[in-house]
Amino acid sequence: MITKLGYLDQPLDSADGVILKRDYLLYIYQHDPSPTRWNRLRTEGSNAYRFWYRQSPRYFETFEEISVSNPAMDVSGMTTVYLDMAGRLRWFVGVPPQREPAAGDKQTPDWSIPFREAGLDMANFQPVASTSVPLHAYDARAAWDGFEPAHPELKTHVEAAAFHGKLIYFETVYPWDQPTRQEQPQQTTGDRVLTSTLIAVYLSALVGGTMLARRNLRLGRGDLRGATRLALAFFILRLPLWLFAQHHNGLPASEFELLVRSLAIGLFNSCFLGVLYLALEPFVRKRWPRRIISWNRLLAGGYRDPLVGRDALLGAVFGGGLVLLSVLGPIVQKWIGRPPVLAVTPGSEFLGVNLFLAFVSQLTAALFIALITLFLLLLFVFVLRREWLALFVLWILLAFIQVLLFGVVLATVPLVSVLALLAIAVLYRYGLLASIAAMFVWHLWVFYPMTTELTAWYATGFTIALAICVAVVAYGFYTSLAGQSLFSGKLLED
Repeated sequence: MITKLGYLDQPLDSADGVILKRDYLLYIYQHDPSPTRWNRLRTEGSNAYRFWYRQSPRYFETFEEISVSNPAMDVSGMTTVYLDMAGRLRWFVGVPPQREPAAGDKQTPDWSIPFREAGLDMANFQPVASTSVPLHAYDARAAWDGFEPAHPELKTHVEAAAFHGKLIYFETVYPWDQPTRQEQPQQTTGDRVLTSTLIAVYLSALVGGTMLARRNLRLGRGDLRGATRLALAFFILRLPLWLFAQHHNGLPASEFELLVRSLAIGLFNSCFLGVLYLALEPFVRKRWPRRIISWNRLLAGGYRDPLVGRDALLGAVFGGGLVLLSVLGPIVQKWIGRPPVLAVTPGSEFLGVNLFLAFVSQLTAALFIALITLFLLLLFVFVLRREWLALFVLWILLAFIQVLLFGVVLATVPLVSVLALLAIAVLYRYGLLASIAAMFVWHLWVFYPMTTELTAWYATGFTIALAICVAVVAYGFYTSLAGQSLFSGKLLED
């Protein structure tokens, strides 16, 4: 497609991905109050997602995640396209040359080429005044209004620009498209409150955990060996992200800095994890010893310990319950005739994400959420002096966070409250290891596009992740038997 649009040189670097158009979802949310409003995504799926691809005649100079706008489109010959999921062109930007080409006959751009790539018939469009200013220099600019087969009920606006007869900008503009260079993306009050709450919880765990860990070390308390093992194991597991999840260009200086940045982030997260455990372990061992027995046995290498298997199995069962409650939210809203809020998770927002990146994120979330939740419980007990009151405050906090995540809808509050209650129950009743297992299985719903169409191109990561979760269940079940045969009859006697 890029070649057809006049860019014939072979690129030196490229990147791609699939993203969800939140502005389209917001448009449906604001203009369609019916309980079946999201059903249109089945027939109009080409509007919900965009495949993006960008290429460059130079290596991308960035250490951050490459996206449509990062690094900047500032190198002559760079191109970026957005396609809908049917492969039709929806947006194109090409960077013109820095210096004016040699004088010659002024070339007239052939607007029909991008129209064909967009699946549009120019005969159905009428020229109108252009309202979108391209990002780069141009000497020809045009716009059209018309209708397309996919949306006959909506007016489709098309903008295009060219430089010396070569396309440098093309876009199909719909009512839900916003001028993102000119207007700040919309953020609800709930999103701002959620961000502030999560930052406050994170900093509380970071500062409070560091202070407690320092105190424990000075007093000679704490499982320093277990904390070191935990931090080292997490660091080793996270380190391959540098190899599998980062964009490599082969330049020595860039590769070295990328490695150093990955080591720094991995080292910080590993140390934070170890510090959290070192801060919690002495107090939990003294006040609630049964809640870390299986975890301590696992850290000591007791992979075949029946208690370890039992807690892993029970935690996975609770995690499955959390997944079920999360999925039931929109369904219940439809049952009672209310327009449901669409559940948008990282797994549904960024399709095609690197499998190893998603797996490490799933494990990271499980470890940190379980440890931070235990830290908050301990903190509330110290402050409130009553364990039942601390559990109640922790339940309110977790439910509040989940309400903000799911969207502030009254119909979801009961389900969200039960979800938070289950998360606390597995930690309070069965301990840290069970809580980690529950969070690991629950985040299968968060970090992967869950689907029953296992032949879909985006289902590969979910299928493998589901197999890993099933393997955890099988491991927990087999280990919890303590060597007994399932069909020997002794299991029932015991």
